[in-house]
Amino acid sequence: MKIGSLLVILAVVLAVLGAGLSYSGYNESLRVSTLTSTQSYTSTSTKTIASTRTETSVITSSSIVSILDQVIDIRGIEGTIYCGYYDSVSSSIDAGMVNVSFNSDGGRVSFWMLTEDSYRQWTARRSEGCQINAVSKMYKPDSVSYESTTNIPATATYYFVFLNENNDPVSITLHVDGGMHTEVLTTTREQVDYLTQATPFVTETVSFSTHPVGLGLLFYSGIGLIIVAGIVLAVSRMKGAAPRTVQPSKPQPAPPVSMPAQGQTEDTRYVQYLAKLDELRNRGEISREIYQKLKDDYWSKLEGARLPASSPVQPPEAEPPVGKFCIDCAAPLPAHATFCNKCGTKQ
Repeated sequence: MKIGSLLVILAVVLAVLGAGLSYSGYNESLRVSTLTSTQSYTSTSTKTIASTRTETSVITSSSIVSILDQVIDIRGIEGTIYCGYYDSVSSSIDAGMVNVSFNSDGGRVSFWMLTEDSYRQWTARRSEGCQINAVSKMYKPDSVSYESTTNIPATATYYFVFLNENNDPVSITLHVDGGMHTEVLTTTREQVDYLTQATPFVTETVSFSTHPVGLGLLFYSGIGLIIVAGIVLAVSRMKGAAPRTVQPSKPQPAPPVSMPAQGQTEDTRYVQYLAKLDELRNRGEISREIYQKLKDDYWSKLEGARLPASSPVQPPEAEPPVGKFCIDCAAPLPAHATFCNKCGTKQ
């Protein structure tokens, strides 16, 4: 028996043995070891008593809502043909009390607070003169300062119009404030106090249970045997026959081929050649290139020898006994030949 086969058998035996040990070790690792002991120790029972206190605080804050705070610059009429220059601003005002005030720096001005409809009516006929002929919510003529409070019945847009009839420009500071806004903030704070009471008591018997024993030496021994089996199997594969290296440029010379005895027919002789060629190839003593080339040559000659008798066939030439093959063209040569009879290559 070959060494490679023995190594394979050894690897299988080690693998089976290792698997068995690993399985036994794994089952052993699942076993739970329980330790029970009796002793006296003191434990404490704890009771917690909670008491809750709640505090509520109310914070009231008041503020005036600013609606409009703007500076308006109006040019003077000096050097012009106009009686005065207008400028206006608008803002949406919610329902409620509204305080309006202004201060003029540079001269006296006239002031109107108009609704949106009154403003449109006035702008439609503004060319009638300097004064505004429209219904106004507030009106203050020819003044450097003014402050008044009025009630707005519903949310709407209002226009604040100023007229400068002075020669010099004026700068007007306008303030529009809403009513007093009061905000009440209520916060509640809850505080919990805990009182802990501890009561000791004695316990005499205590049982402890441990974890599984875990993987031991038996399991790891089985793993080691499986690893060794793998190494032995790899060595057995390396012991196998390695393929022969074939030079692509020059085919290897074939070993001597025993020739058939005198008097055999042509087809029988080439059949024996082919059988011998297969035998050499199976033993790895000739390259694939030489094998294929000789096989094709012998099959061609065998088919020629088997032509029907009616066909004009030339009698085959006597061939010398084959002892080797040409290293260049693979033609059969006698064992003592120095040069190839076909291509002339030196052997």
